[in-house]
Amino acid sequence: MNDQGIIITATQEKKFYDCAIANVNSILEYMPSAKVTLFTSKELFNPIHSSFFDNVVLDTPDEVRAKIWAMANSPYELTLYLDADMLVCHSDFNSVFDQIDQEDMLWTKITKEREYAYNTKDGSNITFPGGQIEIFGGVCLYKSSAQSFMSDWYELDKKMREKKWWPSDVEKYPTKFAKWDQFSLWWLTNQEWDNYQYLSYDFFKDDFRWNWLYSYSSQKEGEDLPGKQKIIMHHKFRR
Repeated sequence: MNDQGIIITATQEKKFYDCAIANVNSILEYMPSAKVTLFTSKELFNPIHSSFFDNVVLDTPDEVRAKIWAMANSPYELTLYLDADMLVCHSDFNSVFDQIDQEDMLWTKITKEREYAYNTKDGSNITFPGGQIEIFGGVCLYKSSAQSFMSDWYELDKKMREKKWWPSDVEKYPTKFAKWDQFSLWWLTNQEWDNYQYLSYDFFKDDFRWNWLYSYSSQKEGEDLPGKQKIIMHHKFRR
């Protein structure tokens, strides 16, 4: 394994591949020496982009949540996972690999105060009678020690998407949450975390800077304060 690098996934549709190419260009603008691995398919990959990447994995499963499979198969000891629909926009990005300390995983937060940014026409997609989703899976900085956890997350999410698994108490866990990989992540970190006592996780300091969702409010998140500008913009290209 290499020491540290970034992974991006693009499957199923060309628009996600195009997002990934824009993403890697923004990464290299601020971190020219970055090692970036692209997980994609032979059908989508254009060899003209080979020079942008340290590695290209063309046997990536062509499915909605291939990102989790990619996270489980990172070639790096320390990995930064970024959703394809992101753009680096601040020089503080160069400090990203220094953000992690003793933890195995660093995430960004979904908080009750940020519910305004996640509500849909069907209501909240972060709170449910059985709990509240707390981890945003769009950015993760993690060590190789967490890759088996990522593999379990992928397997559980796949069962969920294929309707082979769901909690028996649907009053606590409405099936509409099966749309989100955030729920399968919540399940593992809240209901089955005893299986992962060898791991620890935390959140980025000023986590909004590292995953600035397009629907966030600058005033509410404090982005207008000195030193709090967004580092990674998440423009959320929807399927």
